[in-house]
Amino acid sequence: MANLEKEIKKIDNVVSNDLTVTPEEVKARPGTTVQFLCELSTITGMKGGKVFWMRTDRQDLRPGKEEVIGTNGGRALLIVKDVGRFDHNISYMCTDGVSNSKTVGYELL
Repeated sequence: MANLEKEIKKIDNVVSNDLTVTPEEVKARPGTTVQFLCELSTITGMKGGKVFWMRTDRQDLRPGKEEVIGTNGGRALLIVKDVGRFDHNISYMCTDGVSNSKTVGYELL
């Protein structure tokens, strides 16, 4: 137990948050809309912080095509509209600036 306490002191109050995204994989028909919800789990008693969505290819989200609803309170919804064959290989992840979620994406039917 003493060793664990020493390791915790070394971290010096850095907290690793847990980011959960649902669903992890979506199958969609061309022209439809897909949604991914990112939720930040924090230490009990702490309020959820800001979370952000980004593309894993480091390109900006495209306005009108990829939209994020809400970034406060530890939740953010990513909406990808009019999915198609030219952008089905794009993947996304959610971050709080410290931790990153698993990579998520969609597959066309």
